[in-house]
Amino acid sequence: MRKLPISRWACSRIVFIWLCVAQLCAAQGSVATAGPQTVNRLQSLTLGNGLRILVQEQHDNPSLAVCASYRAGSRDDPQDKAGLAHLVGQLLFQGSRNLTPDDAYRLISEHGGEITNTVSADITQLCVALPANSLALALWLQSEVMRDLNISNEAFGEQRDLVVATLLSSPSERAHDKGRARVRELAFEDYWPYQHDPLGEAATLTQLGLSDALDFYLTHYSPGNAAISIVGDVNSAQAVALSRQYFETIPTRVVTAAPLVASPAFRQSSERFDVVTDRHCIVPGVFYGYRIPGFNIDDHLALELIRAILTTGDSARLPFSLIPLRTRALAVEGWLTGNQLSDLFGIYVTVAPLSSVDKIHEVLAAELKRLRFLGPSQGELAKAKAQLRSEILRQVSTPAGLAAELGRTEVLALKAGSLEGQLALLPNITAQRIRQVVKAYLPDSQRSIVEIYPPSWVQDPTAPSKRDSDAHK
Repeated sequence: MRKLPISRWACSRIVFIWLCVAQLCAAQGSVATAGPQTVNRLQSLTLGNGLRILVQEQHDNPSLAVCASYRAGSRDDPQDKAGLAHLVGQLLFQGSRNLTPDDAYRLISEHGGEITNTVSADITQLCVALPANSLALALWLQSEVMRDLNISNEAFGEQRDLVVATLLSSPSERAHDKGRARVRELAFEDYWPYQHDPLGEAATLTQLGLSDALDFYLTHYSPGNAAISIVGDVNSAQAVALSRQYFETIPTRVVTAAPLVASPAFRQSSERFDVVTDRHCIVPGVFYGYRIPGFNIDDHLALELIRAILTTGDSARLPFSLIPLRTRALAVEGWLTGNQLSDLFGIYVTVAPLSSVDKIHEVLAAELKRLRFLGPSQGELAKAKAQLRSEILRQVSTPAGLAAELGRTEVLALKAGSLEGQLALLPNITAQRIRQVVKAYLPDSQRSIVEIYPPSWVQDPTAPSKRDSDAHK
């Protein structure tokens, strides 16, 4: 294999990076440690620049996670720049004052760790998981991202083109995805921050330049708009000292974002309906979407239980009624999007080849009516609570999962929406409460329905005129 010559600049840079790493290790060793800390005790403080630091010790395995959570997501996209938040999220760790695009990923890999980058509607989270002796490295890398996003036009173009290529290829990856996107558009037709595709559209993204990304970064990726959560086999006093060392000198930028328009009072008075053709599917499907309040309310937990009662497991109501012998449906899925300001309760059914969408409508209507008037049985409710509790605990079963949850709870100022809050409220939800919530949030008049068909499929007689699928790409 031919060896490429390394320039003097490159050699200097490699030496500089490794000197930084060596200095970090020395810094970690030089920070004075306090006496024994209480296991699982959450420590929190706010630095002078507004950055919130959260530390939770977990000493059951020699690992750690450091998550940076920023209150910035696709809901902050300007209307003419859909997908900008997601694109900026992909640019993190692509360059800073002291790091080239490859440095961060190489250092994490060489230390046996991994990076997770998530951009949702409300929040961006950048999490680093490493062995417990690499705390200083993790904090330094996160501080580099927060201090200065310094990337070239070439690096920006590469990441933008990668996102565009993903968008152009994604329609063939999963059948019925057009229906999922369309039901979101119908449900949030009066609220663009949650209506549009978080990934944006290829035609829009190709018009974005580096200045758009930097403006968004400077506006939203400030210490006062973020939290650093540290979870794992660490010493709290040491973690706080290192956090001060790397983050306290980062200035809070005073650039003011355009105010986010609050979700309007939801006044849907009749069902919204559409039909989509998808050449990638071979059997029909149907999506139901109910616009509901954001997740920071007590009722959201009851809606999660309703999702479990209706869709989770073979004995849940819809799978039990639809899937046996595959005569009516092939699969059933339920979900809540998890948006902070206004959420979506969704149900998706893959229709069996010899069945019809109308049969699915009938079964769902009957099951919701039973829940509305009779509520769940005690056995159903107990099982749903056990399933939901298991899901919640699974989310925080690793240092990275818990660190992400702590950061999310902090930057979005959650109360009932936090996992801790949900676990505390879960035992108090009664069958009567389930009945009230179904009646309040899941009436037929407040739902959106999208039926999706293969091109050659004969649609149900009740379906309106077929809408060209190209309109929803």
